[in-house]
Amino acid sequence: MNPDECPVCDTGVLATWQVAATNETIRVCDECDGVWEATDELPGPPLTTIEQFLLLRGRPPLWSELHRLDEAPASTTLILKGGPIFDPAKVAANPQDYLLDIFEHEAEAAALWQSRRRRDRDWSEGEIRLRYQGAELLPFGAVDHVLALWCYLLHVVEEFLDTGRGKTYYPDQPLPVVLETVKHKVFFSTDETRVMVEPVPFLDSLLDEAQRFFAWAQSNLAEPSMDREIAQLRERLAQL
Repeated sequence: MNPDECPVCDTGVLATWQVAATNETIRVCDECDGVWEATDELPGPPLTTIEQFLLLRGRPPLWSELHRLDEAPASTTLILKGGPIFDPAKVAANPQDYLLDIFEHEAEAAALWQSRRRRDRDWSEGEIRLRYQGAELLPFGAVDHVLALWCYLLHVVEEFLDTGRGKTYYPDQPLPVVLETVKHKVFFSTDETRVMVEPVPFLDSLLDEAQRFFAWAQSNLAEPSMDREIAQLRERLAQL
């Protein structure tokens, strides 16, 4: 069994959380809310549910009582080396043959992007990779307009801050990206993944990744700065 799979419900994923008031470290399933000690060997029955666990410690049964011990989300942006891709599986299987990382190969990627723009001023075909807690949040091989997609991801953050649910689709294909609150838990999901996140640190780091991309685009492509828009989202995020 994958150590991150819940041994009880078989559909949830276990993540490590810390109780803010007591500094206890526990593992919690994002589906059935089962709780294990962080040192427990799995599989095995949970100690209790998260609500009961907190009540027994005199704490309100709220997810805000917990802080997830996560690695921050990390991203990279890759652009298409050649012509249009008609088989996403080939890109996913051999990304090095089709995609160029704009941060690892900055000068080469900038020259390629500028060359493509001389033929098509709106060109930005490529792929965004977004990784969190060992999971890839965005589908491999989903080549699309990365400049627009980063803007759409900022829109998801804005909608989430407005209503508790943000949703968008990839610019040129019906692939949804959703950030939503479900039963006091926050999930980031696409067609292929559904991962529970702690909203404030997750979104703060996601904004860092967006800012890194837009700074690259401003420096190498003379794209307008997105610093003001991102700063406004950070101000709102600080109020959560």
